Parts: sequence; structure tokens; C-alpha cells
Amino acid sequence: MRIAISGAGVAGAALAHWLHRTGHTPTLIEQAAGFRTGGYMIDFWGVGYQVAKRMGVEEQVRAAGYEIQRLHSVGSRGEVLADVDARVFSRMVGDDFTSLPRGDLAAAIYRTIEG
Repeated sequence: MRIAISGAGVAGAALAHWLHRTGHTPTLIEQAAGFRTGGYMIDFWGVGYQVAKRMGVEEQVRAAGYEIQRLHSVGSRGEVLADVDARVFSRMVGDDFTSLPRGDLAAAIYRTIEG
């Protein structure tokens, strides 16, 4: 079945990936001329990593990701409200933890259905 999907962001690319894997022919429709790079950072771990493995994009996610070492919460006057060693959290989830720009995740997923 041919299916049109509006938007080639993370959700559109993920939907196209799963439809393609189940024998459908998805067409992504995007108003931008190409993939938007960058974007907000996504903390990627837990179920997200499990899904990335099933989609075959785990290596691309790791390659595009950043190892966050510390998380700081800063108040409106610049005072540090919290300071957390993110590596402890990463070890708790089996080192399946990274942060990457939204555009890099969408592009990695899209590459699974290109062509």
C-alpha cells in the first residue's frame, strides 16, 4: 500500500521506517528543501535505545551523540541548583545513554528507508 506521511522529522521518518519494513511504500512530504540539521537535543536511553537497536540505527545514534558528563540546573540568578554526574546514570542503563540533535536522529532513521 502506498502511504503519504506529512513531515520528515523524527516521527515521520520513524513511521515511514516501520511501514516500509512491513511491506508498504511510504512517501514523506516535507515543506523544507532537505533535512533540517541540528535542532533541540534529545536524551536517548532506555526504551529509545531498544527501539534504535530494532531499527538498525544504534551505531548512527552513538556516532552522532554526545557523552554528557555533568548535568547542571542553574537558577535565574546564575546559582547552581543541582549538579549531577551523568556518567553514573549512563552506567545504570548499561551505557546506552547519549544526547543528540533531533535532526541527526531523523536523518539516521530516514537512511534506513532511502532508495
